Amino acid sequence: MHNIVELNIDEQTIGVIRRSLWSEFHRVSLSIVWVLVPFFFFFPLLSFGGFGIFLFVALLASGILFAVKTWLVWRFTMLIVTSERIVDVEQRGFFDRQISYLQMDNVREVVAKRSGIIKRILDIGIIRVKTKNDEEFDLELSGVRHPNKVRDFLDEVQCAIIQEEKIKKLKLKNEDNLRAKTEE
Repeated sequence: MHNIVELNIDEQTIGVIRRSLWSEFHRVSLSIVWVLVPFFFFFPLLSFGGFGIFLFVALLASGILFAVKTWLVWRFTMLIVTSERIVDVEQRGFFDRQISYLQMDNVREVVAKRSGIIKRILDIGIIRVKTKNDEEFDLELSGVRHPNKVRDFLDEVQCAIIQEEKIKKLKLKNEDNLRAKTEE
């Protein structure tokens, strides 16, 4: 995580939320089929000579590339929850990654949504983090396992951070009052 997102001083990673592999089931299945199909046609392709071998290698290589891309997108698409912000990392391809973040004090609400019978059975859904400012974007991660538990976790983290900020403000206020009394 630390090579993807650079943390600020005193910022700590609290949790990482990834998509479920079940949400990538269709891509994983296609990858497996794409890699295996050339082997089923290996001997008929050999009858075409050099062109058949080229076609076999091309089909196999493209299937492997698709499988690797599917794994990369699944592995590096995540929400990173820190003590100061929520970082949305969206891997779109081999060399295409978008990173955006939202400060914890700008979070208005966290919504968990599940739709469809299969997703309900597998308990997979969407997590959307809405901002206080309507002009800013919302963070969203689809295909999350146990979305209600993730929502509760994010709410708990946000409440803890707000509570910590209140305590810091009270301490500063008390220190200022003590300084003012000692100066008198």
